[in-house]
Formats: sequence, structure tokens, C-alpha cells
Amino acid sequence: MAPRRAVLMASVLSTVATRTAANASNFESQVTSSLRGSVAAAAAATCTASWAHNCLDNTACCEAGFTCYQKTPNWAACLKTCTPGAFQPGDHGLWTCEVLGGQVPPTSEPSTSAPTAPHAATPSPAVPSMSAATAPPTTSDHATCTASWAHNCKDNTACCEVGFTCYQKTPNWAACLKTCTPGAFQPGDHGLWTCEVLGGQVP
Repeated sequence: MAPRRAVLMASVLSTVATRTAANASNFESQVTSSLRGSVAAAAAATCTASWAHNCLDNTACCEAGFTCYQKTPNWAACLKTCTPGAFQPGDHGLWTCEVLGGQVPPTSEPSTSAPTAPHAATPSPAVPSMSAATAPPTTSDHATCTASWAHNCKDNTACCEVGFTCYQKTPNWAACLKTCTPGAFQPGDHGLWTCEVLGGQVP
């Protein structure tokens, strides 16, 4: 009986040792995977993805050949090229194209840059941010004219107020203003204007 018990005990101990080794291997694999994920997240946080991501606060671009160009004081993006005072592909606002940064310097860690966003329109407003609450009162409520400041006069270029003119900002936006300086920011707005005259005061 003693030899049989010894064989049984040896078999049990062997099974326990095998399971312990397997558990240790699985634990080591999970820890390694977690560390790799932490390294990848840290690497991605050191740079900004291209196109539809704002690089104003982190001017290092993840992709080679991309540069952080400024559009307005509140928006910039990693692009391949930028033409000052012109529309960029997929966007309707005019850009200053001031260079803020470039590609992130290489590190000893493997490159794990964030996925590239599609060539979509950058999420910056194409319409003025002028508040209707701060706009001066209009002198006419007729549907035959457009109120000043924060109202689009693209489809109705007759301005209600005396001394106001319908100036174009982009192909999709225009507003009744007193004055307009081409290629500059207008009061209360962060986009550059073409200032093409589309209309004046209603007769």
C-alpha cells in the first residue's frame, strides 16, 4: 500500500506544479501586454494625429512629412501643405498657415502613432461667432432685408441698417457690416474674410 500511496502523491504534486507554472505564464503574458499598451498610450500622447485633430496645444505631428499649421488662434491641424489665405482641402475657412510645429522626434520606443483620421472637414466653424445678443438693433423687420452682424446675407444681400454693406466671408457666409478688411479678422469673429461686396442697404 505504501508504494501505491507514494506514486499517487507524486502524481498529485506533479499536476499541481504543472498548473502553477501555467498560471505563472499567463500572468506574465498579461503583465507584458499591459506594459506594451501603456508604452503605446504614452507614445501617442506625445504627438497629434493628422487632419481633423487640433495640434494647437501639442504641435508635434505623429506622421512623417506633416506640419502643424495654424488656421485661427483657436485651431491648428497637422497637414502636408498649407496655402495662406486660401481654403484647405475639405475645409471652408481661410488659413493663416503659420507653422507651429512638425513631426515628433524619434524615440527608442517603437512607433505607435495614433491612427490617421480620414480627409474630412476640420471641425472648425465656418460661420462667424458674433453673438446675436450683442448685435446692434436693426431698423427694419421686413423680410426684404437682412439684419446686421450675425445674420447671413448670402441669399438676401439687402441690409436693413443704414450704412451697412453685405460683405462675403466664404462662399457659404456673408454678413452686413459697417466696414470689412480683406484677409483679416473682423470684430467678434476669428475667420479671415474676402470682403467681396455683395449688396448694400435696402431701398
